[in-house]
Amino acid sequence: MHEGRADKWAAKALLGKAHMQQTDFGEAQTQFQDIITSGNFGLVDNFASLFTGLNEDTKEHIFAVKFTHKDAGGTSENHPWPPMMNSKDADGWETHWVSSWFANWMAENDTMSNGLISERVWGSIRYDSTESIYVEPHPPYDTLNNGDLVQRPLNNGELQGKSFQRKYGLSTNEDAPNDGESDIIILRYADILLSQAESILMSGNGTKDEAIDLINQVRDRSNTVNMPYSLSKEEVLEKLRHHDR
Repeated sequence: MHEGRADKWAAKALLGKAHMQQTDFGEAQTQFQDIITSGNFGLVDNFASLFTGLNEDTKEHIFAVKFTHKDAGGTSENHPWPPMMNSKDADGWETHWVSSWFANWMAENDTMSNGLISERVWGSIRYDSTESIYVEPHPPYDTLNNGDLVQRPLNNGELQGKSFQRKYGLSTNEDAPNDGESDIIILRYADILLSQAESILMSGNGTKDEAIDLINQVRDRSNTVNMPYSLSKEEVLEKLRHHDR
């Protein structure tokens, strides 16, 4: 990605996804493999950091829409996601929240080896829980520590019984906390790995274990329990499409 402009790797990623939509999984596999073997991309260590505005243009970004808190020529360059995603106890609008069935399902099915919710779930959903991370840079909520979010309890644990989306809910501009300046990611390397896994399973050009290896690369990054190799092809596809993707 070059300064917010789509390059040939973004084009290949979109072309691969278009082939998947046309059920031409073999050609999709070719496009995704070119990206994987290019050596230009990888997974960042901190999943949550991708959506905070503090870790942009990384090796995991393939294409993203750029935002800032600036108003160039009187034209706003930010987005309104922080207030939309946040609860009223942070002066948010509460226009978006996560369905309780989905939040509960992810908490029960996407865990680390110690049984706790995985880092990618914590990085995506802010639960109505005193153990949840509140994505907000102003006390008494989360503070920023060298670009990393610090886990702190919610203010009295009050979220009015709702779970909220954590991604893009942070403004790094203390003077304008409702101005979203985090880039919105359209194409990400993790999605390419998972799309390649599905293409392998659907095309037959590769083995089930090769597909699971790709899935587990993404799971390993967030310390999520690995997908077992004992699963059937159908079981892997089910988990991939309705869980990992």
